Order: sequence, then C-alpha cells, then structure tokens
Amino acid sequence: MIMKIRLSAALLLAVVIPAAALRGQDAQKDLDKLQGTWVLTAMEKNGKAAPEYVVGKLTVTFKGDTMVMGGPLTAAQGKDPVKPEFTVKLDPSKKPKAMDATPLNGKFKGKTVLGIYQLEGEELKICLPKQGDKERPSDFKSPEGSDLAFMTFKRSKK
Repeated sequence: MIMKIRLSAALLLAVVIPAAALRGQDAQKDLDKLQGTWVLTAMEKNGKAAPEYVVGKLTVTFKGDTMVMGGPLTAAQGKDPVKPEFTVKLDPSKKPKAMDATPLNGKFKGKTVLGIYQLEGEELKICLPKQGDKERPSDFKSPEGSDLAFMTFKRSKK
C-alpha cells in the first residue's frame, strides 16, 4: 500500500512539475513578445469610446515584468506626473489569457487587478476591470455599466 502511494505521488509530481514549468515558459514567451512600447488605437470604458486626445497618445511600455503607462493621462497630473507602473504576471494557459497587473505606485499600490490579454502579431488587446473588482473579465468588450476598460494597442514603430 505504501509503495502504491509513493508511486502515485512520484507520478503526480512527474506530471505536475513539468506542466507548471511549461506554463511558466509560455508566460515568459508572451512577456518577451510584449517588450517595448505600444500605442493606444482604441479604447472603450462602460460602453463609451475614449476621448480623441487619448487615442494615439496613450502608451504602455513593457520592460521585463513591468508595465508603465504614459501619455495624456499622466500629463494631466501636472508638472511632475507619476507614470502608473505595474508588475505584470501572465497566464497564457487560461482562456482568455490572464494578466494580473499589480500597481507599484499610486493609491492602489499593491492591489492586483485581474485582467485578460490577447496578443496577435503587432496588436495587443487588454481588458481590465475597475480597481478592486474580484472577477476577471471573460471577454474583450466593455458594455455600459460594466466598469471594464477594453483597450487595443499597436506596437510603436519608434
């Protein structure tokens, strides 16, 4: 009996550990593909399109596992704006792919946002709930009253 338990445990570890390692490798591959700056091409929040001054000017830059936002939203803060920074953790094994973004500064510092992402070539889609929501979005849309932000980015050529 003890032999069967040990064998079962060994088989379980032989399957689980490599599967977790592969998930980690897939996450790293996606993170590698995100590196660089992305420019907002479309945004919708609560079923409403973003103002024109945001589209084409808001950026997100990935460096390692850090995502930094820049553009008109940070400029609106005044003379010395603080660019929102997040640590990003990806899980491409989820459907849709999961993105956990944890603010490194600002009033929500340390409070993880449960989002989703889709990366296809030079286009990146991200859907995030408002800060504090405990549920991850299930689709790339932002219906009225949802408090979801759905953003589409193109890789910057600069």
